[in-house]
Amino acid sequence: MRQFYRLNLIVSLLLLAAFPSVQAQEAVETSAVQEAVAEPEPQDKLGRDTPRGTIAGFLIAADERDF
Repeated sequence: MRQFYRLNLIVSLLLLAAFPSVQAQEAVETSAVQEAVAEPEPQDKLGRDTPRGTIAGFLIAADERDF
């Protein structure tokens, strides 16, 4: 029975020790995402900003035979 309590204590301490490192990793990832979102994406003159715009531009160019 003592082994059970000892194992439970060890597992609990390991989980508590690992918890702050998980929080630190989330904070780094969050700041990286915020930096990526903060920079505006360059505008494309050909309308390829979205997948729909890309297909529309391709269809127009193909219709005009602009290969």
